[in-house]
Amino acid sequence: MTKAKIVQAILFISLLLMFCDKNKQFSRRLDNDKWEVTTLSVDGKNQDTLPIIKFTFCQIYEETCTGSWSSLDGKARIAWQFRDGGKTFELSNQTNHGHNLADLNAANQCIRFTGVYEVVNYKRKSLEVKSLKTFGYPGKTVIMKMEKQ
Repeated sequence: MTKAKIVQAILFISLLLMFCDKNKQFSRRLDNDKWEVTTLSVDGKNQDTLPIIKFTFCQIYEETCTGSWSSLDGKARIAWQFRDGGKTFELSNQTNHGHNLADLNAANQCIRFTGVYEVVNYKRKSLEVKSLKTFGYPGKTVIMKMEKQ
């Protein structure tokens, strides 16, 4: 292989990597799957109730990504997205009212953990995020770890 061909190959690979969309790639890993929250802590104190989050399939640049937050037999609606090349994850409660007490409890928990998270670790079947910017715990370190079911 000549030097010119090696340089061309390196340029091609560099351009390909540059145009890879991490937000889309990270979002596709969540699409239409249930993820069990295995750790949910605030300043090192673990929460007793751990939700299951269902991420609904979406076209990230054409629609709002939605899903559900289920805990204690109740369910809340969420919106979610990755930003900053997959470095930031945002989770937002979208429940407009509870149908029963279980739904209200799930929505209240979801509201407290609504926020902007830093992606700490993201693999095919696990995701760890951390935040100091949640609605219910501003300025406190919130850690959420989840695994694909």
